[in-house]
Amino acid sequence: MTITNSISGLVPKNFKHAKKYVSVTKLALVGGAGLSFVDLICDLIMVNEYTELNEQGYANATIAAVGLSLVLQLIVVLVSNSKLAKSRILLEMLYVVTFVKPGVDVYRVSTGKKAATGSRSNPYNEMIYVRAIELFAECILIIVISIFQLISFGLFLFLMNPSYRSIFSSPKTGSQEACISFKNAENDHARFNVLKLEKTLWRPIEEDIRKWINGNLEGWLKLEDEGGEEFSNNKKALILDELVEDKGLLTRIM
Repeated sequence: MTITNSISGLVPKNFKHAKKYVSVTKLALVGGAGLSFVDLICDLIMVNEYTELNEQGYANATIAAVGLSLVLQLIVVLVSNSKLAKSRILLEMLYVVTFVKPGVDVYRVSTGKKAATGSRSNPYNEMIYVRAIELFAECILIIVISIFQLISFGLFLFLMNPSYRSIFSSPKTGSQEACISFKNAENDHARFNVLKLEKTLWRPIEEDIRKWINGNLEGWLKLEDEGGEEFSNNKKALILDELVEDKGLLTRIM
């Protein structure tokens, strides 16, 4: 009696665990299919953004990855269902090209649907093949773009002015670098380079820049009148009106 009660007590418990396991599995399958669809939407958004940024190479790479995934999935469908009726093969291919194949596979697996008579693969294996193809195509895209970016960045660092390379390795912010460059500049020409940056970067030293401009502006204009070339039109254009206190001098640089 005790043994019977023990066994009868275990069966419902195990059955509940089995139901819970099946529910979690179905949830995971549905979630995976949903992520596949979200991934497709992300790919389309990426293509659109790359096109708008005139990065057609990246857009083409994304399209190629999606196209490769579709072609491989179509091959799997053709091989698996080659012995079925043409209408069934066309239906399976339609699932692929409309990007609903992952959802169809999940439905078949979660409902325990058996493979069609004559099919070379069951729904579970076909689902695994499709997921593996999606992963393979995405990996190729990521690897190609990553390698291209690494090579491009390496060439960029190699060809750029060596004095600017510290920008990519320095722990300082852009604003800190701008302030240091201005304060440590050897001459006025180097200080004018700081004014080429966004104002937000040199805002912390705006007062120092204001004093520097107003203390030297008259001298620069005088040098220009005497035939000097130090104060060019390009430098005048860098001086913001709000930084000049003498309105008479301001009219001369406008």
